[in-house]
Amino acid sequence: MDLKEVLKSYIEKWGWKGSIDELLKYWWEGENKPNIFVLEVVDQLRARGVKCYLTTDQEKYRADYIMNGVGLKEHLDGAFFSYDLGVSKSKREYWEKVLQTLNIKNPQEVQCWDDEQENIDVAQEVGIEAHLYLVYRY
Repeated sequence: MDLKEVLKSYIEKWGWKGSIDELLKYWWEGENKPNIFVLEVVDQLRARGVKCYLTTDQEKYRADYIMNGVGLKEHLDGAFFSYDLGVSKSKREYWEKVLQTLNIKNPQEVQCWDDEQENIDVAQEVGIEAHLYLVYRY
């Protein structure tokens, strides 16, 4: 499903006068608050040679915005988006695909933090050391 195609049926109802791209920009820039404390930790880990990846349930346009518009691309070794993998983080298959893509045989070598307990539970089922993250400081 393409978000821009879906939004076409809504913008008239909503009274939006701009383009779909302008709507997406307005929507995403309104919530563009990267957590600088987390980014500092990620940068420190990467400086020590630890590979750091984003795992997230996003569609393709938002994924591009997160990596390029927000600038997370500069802080990460890569990202795993649910739209790319064809499955959400709440499914074992998502985490199995991440491990396979990274060529990791021992899932205990991977740590992840997520704000959804369901995602933590599934990652742990696969053998990943997963932690619930609920401290939001900007």
